[in-house]
Amino acid sequence: MFKIFISYSQNDKTTAELIEGVMRSYNLETFRDEKQINWGEVVLESINNNLLDSDAILVLVSHESLKSQWVPYEIGYATALGKPILTYLVNPCVSLPPYISRNIYMKSVEDLK
Repeated sequence: MFKIFISYSQNDKTTAELIEGVMRSYNLETFRDEKQINWGEVVLESINNNLLDSDAILVLVSHESLKSQWVPYEIGYATALGKPILTYLVNPCVSLPPYISRNIYMKSVEDLK
């Protein structure tokens, strides 16, 4: 089964949940930290293992995610692994950072359907 790692800021949790629902409706497996990292687990180890195990990473880009320490790390690690990076603009006013600015992006949950 195709697995998508969802990278996002906790401030964008509602959007992440909506996108996760769309992905699951297409029978895609997803990883989202809040649902799959358990109490007591080492966060970095879980993130790295799930990125290794994923076929692609879907990045929710927002003002908040660009300030996050985790989202750029996840993008960098996924890039190093050669994983496709799927970009979703949470806010159309956000400028994409150079490391993903060449990616085609989606900006509506409807675009994903």
